[in-house]
Amino acid sequence: MVKGRPCAILLIIFLVIIIQCSTSAFATSHSSSMRMELIHRHAHHLSTRPKTQLELIKDLLHSDIIRQKMIAHKRRISLSPRRDALETTNTSSTAIEMPLSAGRDYGTGMYFVEFKVGTPAQKFTLVVDTGSELTWVNCRYNCGANCTTKGRLDKRRVFKGDFSSSFKTVPCFSQTCKIEFMNLFSLTRCPMPSTPCAYDFRYVDGSEAMGIFAKETVTLGLTNGRKLRLKDVVIGCSDSFQGQSFVKADGVMGLAYGKYTFAKRASEFFDGKFSYCLVDHLSISIGGVMLKIPIQVWDANSGGGTIVDSGSTLTSLAEPAYKPVMAALQMSVSKFQRLMPKGLPIDYCFSSTGYDEKLVPSLVIHFADGARFEPHKKSYIIDVADGVKCLGFVSVAWPGISTIGNIMQQNYLWEFDLAQSKLGFVASSCT
Repeated sequence: MVKGRPCAILLIIFLVIIIQCSTSAFATSHSSSMRMELIHRHAHHLSTRPKTQLELIKDLLHSDIIRQKMIAHKRRISLSPRRDALETTNTSSTAIEMPLSAGRDYGTGMYFVEFKVGTPAQKFTLVVDTGSELTWVNCRYNCGANCTTKGRLDKRRVFKGDFSSSFKTVPCFSQTCKIEFMNLFSLTRCPMPSTPCAYDFRYVDGSEAMGIFAKETVTLGLTNGRKLRLKDVVIGCSDSFQGQSFVKADGVMGLAYGKYTFAKRASEFFDGKFSYCLVDHLSISIGGVMLKIPIQVWDANSGGGTIVDSGSTLTSLAEPAYKPVMAALQMSVSKFQRLMPKGLPIDYCFSSTGYDEKLVPSLVIHFADGARFEPHKKSYIIDVADGVKCLGFVSVAWPGISTIGNIMQQNYLWEFDLAQSKLGFVASSCT
């Protein structure tokens, strides 16, 4: 059982958690939680044309800027747990195991997961997104003999709802469609009571997915080697989608903190817990000295707050925290030649010739209950090109929400206890 102390947090629409004042470190036993081993998207086996490190960083920063705009507009919601049919035995002694595969050179900092849905199960590769609620797959339904792919979807795997005995559409006249799915961009059109509830799901970066809602059975592997069939999971059957976010993917796994997200549904059967670990691909103190950062920066009720977001790459800090952090770190690398890579919106970069990370003081994020998060130095002194390193932070206007990005989360196991409103973390090699 993961051990942790209560955390004064607010849960916003996505599984990104706003940390107000406290959190908890935890032990290494994960006997009853949903666990996902995440590997960064920048791996070679999904590559088309290799990009340079600098090109990747530029693309990732562009995505981060768009994502920050989305984060700033997300609203809080309250949830109550739901327990439906589950086909498995003794889940209290095991965990869901969902190894992720990685991609490279698509510039969004995303991760991929294999997802099995339907009866019999059909396998798909989905982008993992903690910033959106809807889990959807490239899909066709009620298309008979013409159930084939067309146009821009013709090279992707297609889930065929007609061929799954567990596929159940959601009627458009239902309260579920009209009210509960409003946050999932359900459409008001309802020509007949039996017409499936439709959606036009929009992402902040301009990407979109259109289709119908359904409830399906998802097949998951457990750490004890058994299989779990999770019934009535809300999914999207998308017959049309477009956007760079979906390159090389068959859909999206939405892990946002919402009533109908996959994370919420699955975690209900594992003590309400969800965790992930990101492997390495490349109140705050520095060097033991506490920085003078106003408490309001960390207070979600005062215009601030901090979130842990797997979908953001770099760590962004609200201006009152950004300035002292950058000043302290710049002092430690000031002897190196300062560089300004063209088109890179990072404030401080330098020549890495002669660089030794021992010169850089340790950065620690302190929580009110005494917990300390000490990221690895390579997660905030980052490589952006051959011979060039940068301080891996970006500034957010105040008032604004700070974000711990996925680079800073790397080589730590993160657990989100949704039932008890706790956040846990422990250093890990993620193996």
